[in-house]
Amino acid sequence: NNNPQVNPMAGIFNQMSNAMRAFGGVIFATQLGETIKTTAGEEIVAKLVEENPMSITVSKPLVLTASQKGIALVPFLFTTSPDANITISRATVMVLAPTDKDASDTYIQNTTGIKLV
Repeated sequence: NNNPQVNPMAGIFNQMSNAMRAFGGVIFATQLGETIKTTAGEEIVAKLVEENPMSITVSKPLVLTASQKGIALVPFLFTTSPDANITISRATVMVLAPTDKDASDTYIQNTTGIKLV
């Protein structure tokens, strides 16, 4: 739970995340889900591993797609190992933002099998 009143560690986790974001222009992810919108229109949810002026490196990237049951998360790349780090050129990134809690919970369930309640 990310609510500091329910989980006292949540506030510390959020402060650490913000501090890491500000460290030297390089981001080492402490959050489990970041949303990336590409110039091609893809919306990717992934764990941010590292960011620099030229690229963004992520792990376990999933892309949003329409399915018969609504929006689904599917692998961003089908021919690579699901555990491989993927580097995306900054030139193709329009937006990088924290993922909404519900989407992040779904991402965590899809990548780890852990269902958050």
